[in-house]
Amino acid sequence: MPDHIDHPVHYTQGIECIDYILSHNMDYLEGNIVKYVTRYKFKHGVDDLRKAEWYLKRLLRREAMGLPATPDNHWPSVEECAKPLTLEQEKHNEIVRETSEAMCDEFCRNYCDNYIKPHFPKLDGRNCR
Repeated sequence: MPDHIDHPVHYTQGIECIDYILSHNMDYLEGNIVKYVTRYKFKHGVDDLRKAEWYLKRLLRREAMGLPATPDNHWPSVEECAKPLTLEQEKHNEIVRETSEAMCDEFCRNYCDNYIKPHFPKLDGRNCR
C-alpha cells in the first residue's frame, strides 16, 4: 500500500525530493522550486509549474537585491518588491537573466547524466536535452 504521508508517489520517482533538497543544502525558495517541478506531472500539472515560477521569481528578486538567504529572510517582503531596483541591482538582474538559460542547460545535463542515464539505461539519454 502506498505511503501517502512519508513517501508520496509524486516525490519518490527515483531519489526522494526531500533527500535531494537536503543533500544540496537548499533554502526555502530553492527547495520549493525543486518540489513543485518534481511533482507537477503527478499532482497539479501546470498549477505546480506556476507555483515553481512564483518561487523562482522571488529567488531572482532576492538575488538581484543582494539579500542573503537566511532562515528569517527567505524572500523579499511585499514592500521590498515594490521598491525599484538600484542600477547595480538591475545590472545583477541582467547577468542573472543572461546566465539562466546556461544554468538550466547545465542542470538538465547534470540531471540527465547523474539521474536519468544511471536509473534508466534503456533510454540511453534520448530524452535528455
